[in-house]
Amino acid sequence: MPLTNSNNKLGLQFFYCSLSFLLVSMCSCVSAVRPFDDTNAYVYQGNFNQARIQLESDKDLLYKDTDLVLYELDSGILSHYAGLYEQSNSELSDAERAMEAAFTKSISQAIGSYIVNDNLVDYAGEEYEDIYTNVFMALNYLHLGSTEDAFVEIRRFDNKLKNISLKYLGAIQKATLEAKENNLTTDTKYSNKSLTFHNSALARYISMIMYYDSGDLDSAIVDKKYIQSAFQNQGQLYNFPMPTAVENLFAPRNRDLCTLHFVSLNGKAPYKAEEVFRTFNEDTGSYFKLSLPVLIARPSSVYTTVARVVNENGEVIASIPLEKIESIENIAFDTFQQRQAFLYIKTFLRAMTKTTSSSVITSTLNDSVSNSDSGSLLSTLFQLVTSIAIETTEQADLRTSQFLPNSVLVGSVAVPPGNYGVSVEYYNQTGILVYVKDFTNIKVSHDNINLVESICQK
Repeated sequence: MPLTNSNNKLGLQFFYCSLSFLLVSMCSCVSAVRPFDDTNAYVYQGNFNQARIQLESDKDLLYKDTDLVLYELDSGILSHYAGLYEQSNSELSDAERAMEAAFTKSISQAIGSYIVNDNLVDYAGEEYEDIYTNVFMALNYLHLGSTEDAFVEIRRFDNKLKNISLKYLGAIQKATLEAKENNLTTDTKYSNKSLTFHNSALARYISMIMYYDSGDLDSAIVDKKYIQSAFQNQGQLYNFPMPTAVENLFAPRNRDLCTLHFVSLNGKAPYKAEEVFRTFNEDTGSYFKLSLPVLIARPSSVYTTVARVVNENGEVIASIPLEKIESIENIAFDTFQQRQAFLYIKTFLRAMTKTTSSSVITSTLNDSVSNSDSGSLLSTLFQLVTSIAIETTEQADLRTSQFLPNSVLVGSVAVPPGNYGVSVEYYNQTGILVYVKDFTNIKVSHDNINLVESICQK
């Protein structure tokens, strides 16, 4: 039977539609490139102010319209590292509001992400990115001398942590039900797991030193017990010894002395990579592609961190090994798995929709142009283009904040009131000094939270 003009027109429409879909998806791939190299070079050097300036200069290259959360997060963290605490609070507050709005908006954007991929929707942040904004804001307020506001941020952190396990519960249940209604089996290693993280030793430590330095020892002791509980009951996350600084804070001492606290933010939190695998679709007789984000740990060259305190005569009066109190890396992996379970089901449904739709259209096209050499060619071209389009568009969302630390270390020492110099030294596993941060004119008194914070992302 010859190919009619109407059939020819129908086939061409299918073909050009698929071709357009492919071109759009290829453009999407190109725009996903994120050249952070220039900014990271300054971060590696410890020149955080220049890193912040470079990030702002490259803003249009690094972030899309759907990346407002990422931009505010990255800017806010770099501003904190650069000592611009008020600016950091403003940016991190904007990031928080953007995360809440993006999470709510994602419900209406879900249709678009089911059709193409999750990169089309506004980035709403990962759970660990959301909760640690409050820790950074608490540290900002401490540096600004506002302990009351710092307490507010710690309480907000704690409230978020209490609700973290519920955030994706409804979405996972809804997606799972939809999968069952379509007779899809989604049991894989990405199946939903209960979260371990429910108590942050770092947040409790910040609260503890604020209570202690304000003279509220009873509340400080309560926080100490929470820290001990975090290490005892969350061994998967706190798989290292509890810092001696927790107990040492309550050791008997001369009341004329002040406590000088140290916090060091080491390394970088995990980044995302794409894991691709293919599943056979029995209904269509073809394989379809699944692309999921997975977290990858970033190794740090720093093995040991030591803070040295120098008096006004230039004498080293104390050397304090700083000890890990929080592995943001461990917590990132733990909190990410719940969202990953949701992403797997959602990605599975999306991939099935793409391949099924392609098969239905191909079958319809074959019926319309049967017994025709040109119709067969057109059908083959359509299958080729749609296969490439599906392969290209199925991309994992690899967006993540760039500058969160890998781990947080703490320490403290009792010294008389006065002015001091502090040197925080970072050594690799062979004992070679890889970075040092010097602080001058650190005023220690009974009237302040005496806090020295250092950052090394090598």
